[in-house]
Amino acid sequence: MQILISIPEAMNWENDKNHNVKKVNKMFKEEIREVSHKYKISQSNIGRGADWIVYILEYFGYAIGVGTVISSLLAYVEIYERLKVLIAKMNEKKYPFFIDIDTATIVCLSKVYEELGSCEEVEILLKQNVSKIDLKSAFFDDRPKERLDSNPFGYYIISIVAKKESKHYTFVFCITSLNKIKFKDMFINTEFEFLNSQI
Repeated sequence: MQILISIPEAMNWENDKNHNVKKVNKMFKEEIREVSHKYKISQSNIGRGADWIVYILEYFGYAIGVGTVISSLLAYVEIYERLKVLIAKMNEKKYPFFIDIDTATIVCLSKVYEELGSCEEVEILLKQNVSKIDLKSAFFDDRPKERLDSNPFGYYIISIVAKKESKHYTFVFCITSLNKIKFKDMFINTEFEFLNSQI
């Protein structure tokens, strides 16, 4: 799970990555650790031509793969509630930020919970970033392809199926890396309910 934070005043900081990372950690330490103590912060650049210095916050242990079956939806809702504390701090400071597809999936899981409450079982059917704005090739460094600074401008399609009271509810979301839900739809997986929802 990754969040990329843009701090405008960081452009005037010293040219010392380690010092700057410690500074960011100090600024957000309480909010970051609200989510988990297992994290790493690193400095990167996503500007083509002019520098755009950003800080990547990586949490460990929150990857959600396609086919993952979740028995406790509430556990992910609680993660999102803790994440909202960090998001509120960034919004308060007017710092732009980007989220990766795992973070976006947690946002979508919270929306499923808002609509259905507790479910017997939830499965991730689809996770796809359909944006191909690749920055890795523009920088001659060793940034991993899967890291958020290689493709921060994400446009994610996420589908989730939730089972509740013998019905299966399929959700389809389109959410951007700017944490904006552009589209959400839901249908129930029975012939009658499906046809009824399309009329």
